[in-house]
Order: sequence, then C-alpha cells, then structure tokens
Amino acid sequence: MIRLENISKYYHNEGIVTLGLRNVNLHFRLGEFAVITGESGSGKTTLLNVISGVDSYEDGEMYVAGKETSYYDARDWEEYRRDKIGFIFQNYNLIDSFTVLKNVEASLVIQGVDRKTRRRRALEIIRRVGLESHIRHRAARLSGGQKQRLAIARALAKNTPVIVADEPTGNLDSKSGAEIFKLLHEISQERLVIVVTHDYEAVAAYATRKIRLFDGEIVEDAIFEKRELPLPEEREEIRVSPARQALSLSFMGLLGQPKKTIFTFLVILAMVFFTFTSLGGYLLTVSVEYDDGVHYIYPVNDYPERLLVVRKDRGALTAADKEKILGVSDVASVIEEDMVVDLAFEITYELGGYPQLRFGRFNFVSEFKGSRLRGRMPEKAGEILLSMYVDEEDVDKIPALLDSYVSVRYASDAYPLAENYKVVGVYLAPKEGPEAVISAADRERLNEILKVSQAGYEIIFVEDERSYNYEKFSLVVDENLEGYEAAMNDDFFEGADLYIAGQKMERKPKPGGEYYVIYISPEFFEELRIPEQYQYTVNLKDPDKADSAINKLYNLGYYAMSPARSDPYDIYRLISIPLAIFGFFGIAVNLFVIFILTYVIIRAILLSKKRDYAIFRILGLPRGRIILIILLELLINLAFAYALMTALVIAMPSIHSELAALFSKMGFRDYLTLVVIDAVLIFLIAYRFNKYIAKRNLFSELKGDE
Repeated sequence: MIRLENISKYYHNEGIVTLGLRNVNLHFRLGEFAVITGESGSGKTTLLNVISGVDSYEDGEMYVAGKETSYYDARDWEEYRRDKIGFIFQNYNLIDSFTVLKNVEASLVIQGVDRKTRRRRALEIIRRVGLESHIRHRAARLSGGQKQRLAIARALAKNTPVIVADEPTGNLDSKSGAEIFKLLHEISQERLVIVVTHDYEAVAAYATRKIRLFDGEIVEDAIFEKRELPLPEEREEIRVSPARQALSLSFMGLLGQPKKTIFTFLVILAMVFFTFTSLGGYLLTVSVEYDDGVHYIYPVNDYPERLLVVRKDRGALTAADKEKILGVSDVASVIEEDMVVDLAFEITYELGGYPQLRFGRFNFVSEFKGSRLRGRMPEKAGEILLSMYVDEEDVDKIPALLDSYVSVRYASDAYPLAENYKVVGVYLAPKEGPEAVISAADRERLNEILKVSQAGYEIIFVEDERSYNYEKFSLVVDENLEGYEAAMNDDFFEGADLYIAGQKMERKPKPGGEYYVIYISPEFFEELRIPEQYQYTVNLKDPDKADSAINKLYNLGYYAMSPARSDPYDIYRLISIPLAIFGFFGIAVNLFVIFILTYVIIRAILLSKKRDYAIFRILGLPRGRIILIILLELLINLAFAYALMTALVIAMPSIHSELAALFSKMGFRDYLTLVVIDAVLIFLIAYRFNKYIAKRNLFSELKGDE
C-alpha cells in the first residue's frame, strides 16, 4: 500500500540543519496495525507526517499503491490526504462549535459527498463508535474518551484505506485508552492503521507490527502477525461541485458559531450603513438644479480668489456682462467655462517605472514659471501641464514624464470619462495638492459637454413596451457618427430602443466605451448644445478684497459669492443646494477608514476560527477552497445586511425625515454602485486575510503553535 525507500528528512532553521529522518525503508500493507514507537525526538511524528502527506521529504521515494509521490505538488498532496488518509490526533482536533454529527459530516463534505449520502453514512459510523446518544452535542461538551471516539468516527467516515493516529490516548485514562486501541484494532481488520505512541506496552496486545526509531533511524521493525488485504478498487465517485462544497461548509460555520456570526453580521451591517450614508450624502450635496432646469455642480473648487457670479434676473450671461464684470477694479479675470473649474479628476501616469495615481483640480490662477517649471504651458488641444509635489529622489525622473501621455478621469457624476493628454510641462510644487492646466480649447470643449450632460435632457430606454427614464448620462461627440446615430456600451439595456430628448436614436456598438456615456454625432450634439452661460467664475486680484468686489457686482446687477467664505446675500438665492455633508474626496477617505475598521474587526473574528480552517486543510480541503468559504460567509452576511438596510431605507421617512434625506437622491444605479463598493470591500478583506494565512503553516495551528 505505502512503501518508503531511503526516505530522509531535514529541517532548516536560520542556517542550522537538523536531522528528522535518515534512510528510512518501510513497506506498509492493508490489514496491518503498525505501531511506531521511540523516545521523544526520535522522529516518530516526523515519519507519520511524511506518510500522511502533512510534511515533505528531501531524499528517497515514497510509493502509494505503486505510484511515486516525489513529483506531487500541493494540490496532489491535498487530494492524497482527502482520499487516502484519515487522521486521529492526541488533542483530537475537532471543531468544538460543531455537533458530533456536523464534525463527521464536515469530513464527508470535504470529500465531495452529497448531502443525503453523507447524512446516512455519518449516522451509521456514529453508531459504530458508540456516540449515537450524543449526536446533537457540541464537541466541546464531550469527555476525552468521547472526543477521541468522535475523531475516529470522522476518520472512518472518509472511508480512506489508511488511518494514522498520533498519540491517540495521550490525554486519556488507561481504561479509555484501552477502549480506543481496541476500536483501532477492529478497524485494522479492513484498513491500514498506523499509530505513533511513546507507550508501546499500552498497545502491545493489539499491534501486528512494531517499528522503533532512534535519532531518525529505524532500529527495530518486528512483524508479529503478517496479513495483507487486497488493494481496494479505484472508484470514480460523483462529487458535488467545489461551490456547493464551500457553501455547505460556510453554512455549517455560520450556524455552528452563532455568536461570531451575529457579531460579523453587525460589523458588516455597520459597514453597509456608512457606505450608504457616505454616497447618499455626497449625492445630496451635488444634486443642484436651477428653476429653469439647468443643472450645476456644487462649487467644490473653493480657492480664495474665486467668486461665483450670476445675473440677478437669472438670465444668460453675455459678452456685455463679461465686459462689465472685467471693469470692476478688484477683478483679475473672468472664466466663462465655469463648470470646468469644479471638475475633480484623478490622473494616472508612470514615474520611474511605477504607476502613480493623483487626485486634483484644474488651476486658473497660478502662473507656472521659473526654475521649478519643466517644459512649457499647454497651447493646443490635448496638452496638459501637471503641478505636483515630487520627492527629491524622484526629481530626476521628471524629464521622462514630459511628452508622455497620462490618463485623466473626471470625477464629476455628470461626465464619467477618461481622456488621454500629452504632458508638455511639469511644475515642481513646493507642497502637496496636485493641479493641472489645460488649453483654452479643451476648457471650452469640456464645458460644452458638461452643459449638455447636465441640461436634464430626457433619456429613455424602451424594451418590451416598458420605458426606463435615465438622466445621468454624459453625451459626448464621436466624429465617426452621423445624424441620429448613438453609440454606447451594449451591456446597458442591450437591444432596447434609445430616445434622447424625444428623438429615437439608431444604436451602434461602442467597444470599450464608458458605461454611463452615450456617444452622439456632432450634428445632434449641436442640436442639444446650450449656447447660453448662466454662471461665471471670477478671479480676484486680492482675495482679501472679496467683500468689496461682491458689493460692486451687486450694484451692477449680479449676485456673487465666495465658495471659500460665507455669502452675504444668502447662498440659497445664488445656488439651490443644501450644505455639503460629504465631498467626493470625503467618500474616498470614508471608504478607506470603513475598510480598515471592518478589516481589523473581521480579521480578529477569522483568526479565532483559524484552527477550524487548519482542520479542514488537514482533512484535504484545498487552501483556495478555504478562502472561498471565508468569502461566502462574508457575502452571506452582506446579503442579510443589505436586506435589513433596504428595509431601513424604505421605512426611514416615517422614522427620521432628516436622515431619510440622505437617501432621497439615490437611484437604481447608485444602489448598484453601493453593492459593487461593499462587495469590493468584502473581497479585499478576504484577499488580505488570504495573504496572511498564506504566510503561515496552518498545520502548526493544530498544535496551537504560533
């Protein structure tokens, strides 16, 4: 059955090599009750670990049913432990929170046995070891002898040809120990049983073979009763899928440890609640609308020199208005492309071969020149200047950034696009706070797209005589389209008819297109374009003269406010928006803090279950399946948390009207975004814990080693 030829095992620790086994030659056969004995440190457990596939060997060869194992990888050894080896330990290694029945069933789940079969087989074996009266008892409540009987039942349930036992009676009294050895002797009539013990006399009456080790070598191999059973035929059993297997073990863990499950649920519920309120608060902040339906975003770019200016009569601003405003002595410049000023963006680029991600806004005030400037200012469309703080050791890498292309993704809800720009200049800023400068042509183009996208044009998808109205789409020009052609990502309502502002569009595919962007022809864009500008950004020469400038503009027929200061003419008359709860960057910070806190708490819960995972591994469950179990447990809790949170959102208006306002601007897409955000957080938690356990020898957890 199992044959060892010149097996040697060495342990390496900080340059020191320790002998574990030396030139071991053994041949084990079915039907044997082999006892391995010897003094402490003689190599008994090491030999048992090699035989059972828990530990590797350096020299020699081990054959299983005539097949070499030296080429086995981690997956092969997992299958070997699952299908060939049943384990019995001195410290039992049961899952204390599981009942007797669930402990036995768990080993059958790992083997892929279906639910009906495993329940029947588990009950039969529990009766065989005399635990039928304790079938619903948790393992933690059993006596030492009962625990060892349960460990034997679990090993028997796997129906493996080999049973290995490491000091199985070390924690038992002599009477219980004798009963365990008698039971193992009965089992050896149909299987190979290998027992490691330092007390050979206690098992001598049952042994058919005695193997004694000293300093890693065999000094005695005595066979008292020679018997050999034929090898069982290899049978292809129908196994349940890995997903069903992991799901079964997940539910066993959730139901078997109710306190930990409830605590995990509450932690995940808190995570869901804070992600809901973060996104809901942000959407409430940016949902601004004038009476005439023209949408604007909240002025998040609140640099001190900036004023927002609109006409008192809410009319469109003209060239004459611009001249009047420029005539105010405190005014330095007027930016007609006001909506571009508020665009937040993230820039992706490479510096020294490493990817970088920076968040920032456009700059309309500073003049970037002098010794800190590398390159030049943008002059035409598609060019960009980056102003950013760079560590001293990275300054020499800046020239490589010039003439390269960077990806700029706009963080505005109304313009979800990524564009590529050529870097023509880099300004080495003295402090943190990434900014960028683009050409006047690009500013004008972006402003027109923002106005069209936020104008509130009705966008309807019609499918099977049902219509779905969406507003938050960006409408972007594609020079390859003509007339009423529209291109978009086909994953969104594929096959549905599309209507924009009452016009039926001819849909075209757009491979790689942004998900919430509709690309239209230049002609149709011109039909939708809003030529009027209702708000200007005015830059002051001196931000301390803001009050003076506001008063002068008021007398000329304009409302003005400083985003960085309070508005003396009532901000709500200028722009209808509630006070900001969370900004775009606030969400990023919130999510990071939520992730860290959730991970720390859930990691502590998972660490309390690491011994259970080690037991699953020793029974033959692949490490990847362990991660799937953890992920499923977390996702199941997440699903219940979402069910409760959904009910809470529905009931919130009648519970707390002010808190309900946080969710008032959320639509289907926003809830979908939340699902993705929370699912990603759960995946990151499972991924980080996976990296943790990958660095550890989980089998050491069985003995409580750290």
